Amino acid sequence: MRDDIDLMRLRRILRLPEHILRVSLLDAARSGRYHATFRYCRPCVAHGYHSVLHQFEDEDRCPAHHQFLETRCPHCRRETPYLVNTSVIDAPFRCIWRGSHFCYGHLSLLSTTPAMRRQDRLALTRRLRLRLGNGMGTAVAQGPIAAPFVDTCTTPSR
Repeated sequence: MRDDIDLMRLRRILRLPEHILRVSLLDAARSGRYHATFRYCRPCVAHGYHSVLHQFEDEDRCPAHHQFLETRCPHCRRETPYLVNTSVIDAPFRCIWRGSHFCYGHLSLLSTTPAMRRQDRLALTRRLRLRLGNGMGTAVAQGPIAAPFVDTCTTPSR
């Protein structure tokens, strides 16, 4: 997947550092290691966050919240493929079939859900560093992985 994307253009559009984008994009050459179905942690998506770790075949739980990763919509029970889909691009973390949010009861109706706690982001960062250090991403392991993950929330973390 990484080879098909113009990283410089994506970096300008999203205003994210290149090393963050490289970590976030799955390597198509390692297709057997990733789930083709969107896998998520409900507390993470309630905070507007998803980690590439959630897509690894051998990851069963979220490193931050220790919950089993989900693959089905909590409402219609259908799975969503892990692809960019224009029908939900303006409303991320929603079922492509029904449009309902994947975090169901975890999302505040007033959108006041605070940002992920620092300790949760650090747990995800540590786990990703461990994975990358075990040969899962040599190009990324050479880059400045010490930078924190960028979450999409605007509220300060606790």
